[in-house]
Amino acid sequence: MVRHFDEKLNGVYWFNLQDDEMYDGFLISSKPGVGIKLGRWLEKNINYKTNWSCCDRKYIKFNERLGFKIKSIDSIENREVILLCRKKY
Repeated sequence: MVRHFDEKLNGVYWFNLQDDEMYDGFLISSKPGVGIKLGRWLEKNINYKTNWSCCDRKYIKFNERLGFKIKSIDSIENREVILLCRKKY
């Protein structure tokens, strides 16, 4: 888990590491720009080769700013789910 503070907590990004893969968990922020800062911090400071995530269509642009690419679009219980991936080289 990574947290962002200024005078108070305003963002948390949960993730899980398994070998050289990172699986995003849940991002919540109360201040504009904090999600991008936390996502970029993970990319720079956590060792992984592949980072997997899922999102709704409304969050694709946000994830693309972090370097994710769409790998698959499917439906789970009549809800569209988009599988994302970013790689470090």
